[in-house]
Amino acid sequence: MVLFLGGSITVSALDKQEIAQKIQHIPDYEPVPGDVYTLTLGLGGLINGGEVKTIQIPLQQDYTMEVPFLGTISARGRTFQDLRKTVLQGIKNRVSLQYVDFTLTVPAVFDVVVYGAVNTPGKTTAYSLMTLYEALGAADGPREGASLRHVQLERKGTVTSYDLLAFLAFGDETQNPRLKPGDKIHVPVAQQGVKIQGAVLNPGSFELVEGDTLTTMLSFAGGVLPTASPDVTVLRLDEGGQYRTLTTSLDEADRFVLQNGDVISISSRLEQAGSVVVEGAFFGKSAEKPEARSIPEAPVRVSIPYHEGMSVLEVLKLVGGPTPYAAAEKARIIRKDGSSLALPQLSALWETGDAGMDVPLKPGDYFVVPMKPLKVFVGGNVNSPGSFPFAAGYTVGEYLALAHGLDPKTGSPDALYFVSADGTATKVDLTTVVEEPGTVIYAGNNAWKYTTDTMADVSVVVGFFNTLVNFGINVLDLIGRF
Repeated sequence: MVLFLGGSITVSALDKQEIAQKIQHIPDYEPVPGDVYTLTLGLGGLINGGEVKTIQIPLQQDYTMEVPFLGTISARGRTFQDLRKTVLQGIKNRVSLQYVDFTLTVPAVFDVVVYGAVNTPGKTTAYSLMTLYEALGAADGPREGASLRHVQLERKGTVTSYDLLAFLAFGDETQNPRLKPGDKIHVPVAQQGVKIQGAVLNPGSFELVEGDTLTTMLSFAGGVLPTASPDVTVLRLDEGGQYRTLTTSLDEADRFVLQNGDVISISSRLEQAGSVVVEGAFFGKSAEKPEARSIPEAPVRVSIPYHEGMSVLEVLKLVGGPTPYAAAEKARIIRKDGSSLALPQLSALWETGDAGMDVPLKPGDYFVVPMKPLKVFVGGNVNSPGSFPFAAGYTVGEYLALAHGLDPKTGSPDALYFVSADGTATKVDLTTVVEEPGTVIYAGNNAWKYTTDTMADVSVVVGFFNTLVNFGINVLDLIGRF
């Protein structure tokens, strides 16, 4: 999980001395119109009570400033350090002073726009020392499922993509630029990811960029623990929709390129050989006592001591059974030797308790029930149709915002629908809460009532989104919510 400190940092909250000290450590800082600099002149003997005079010098919109003794100076294309050297040296060459200094005391204040997958999109107040990371914090941080590796900064018509995760994990300052007036920041939704579990500092799901190696992703997870085994297991979906178990090692990590949907397991030397690891879409608590239970939106992982005769049904009872988010037909057991056993009848086993369908477990088994991708699908007359992470409480309007809004030419807020798998369209509005993952939102236009005659009802839409849903399940089913 990435921590973002919410709320704007106001210039009034910044101490002038703090600003002056901070800028000394930013050698490439380029002055911004609106900056206010302070020129300090020591006249006469300072020890004997000589006069100290301070002069406030604002940087104008044309990047010029009026400096005593020097006249008009342009700061365009210059760093602060270069500008400071020019001012100090120029004044010293012209006037006999005991002391002279030139520093930034009030950084420029301006608005930037932050939009996309952030909690509070819109305009936010920035200042010239503020960075891209701080701007996302001012927008109350990224939403779940946001891409931190493709944050887009638009400046004067040019869009540049930045990898904030590289800044946070490796301290790469080149991926965290300072802001300038007129900047627009777009945080898209992540499209690819992997899951890392086991003996790492921060297990979880991480966004993947093409070409990322196991070494890179383990770094994002905080690195392996001292107890980690050198052996690494990777579950990968092949073109036929089946999972393959790949094995590699930490020594080969920098040469092992990951793919979207990979599930990486780093075992621990301390794990008991006589245990069964259960992970996936389970409730996490025994189902023996009838009680209201919340549905976990992240995979549950439990290590259960093995005993002779242990079976899948027994383990299911211990962890409360599969949740409604379970892709039960894709459940499987991965044996200690790397082989795997599919459990396509898991739902029937749980519902009936039929011992004839039960499967015995062995010491060291890894029993996994993948989660369906917790996605909501948005299509029709929107600017960027696609799938977006499900989040409890989100409304239709919020999902439309993630899809970059309605098409201004054809979209209509009065023609919004939930579309079921059988083609049934249920009219909704912008305030309707999306209750379930897998929901399909279709943005029609004012002529929706005529579409049954021109596009065979909504079968085209349903077919398109069923394809998306099935693809999403195949690729992301072991990642949980991404």
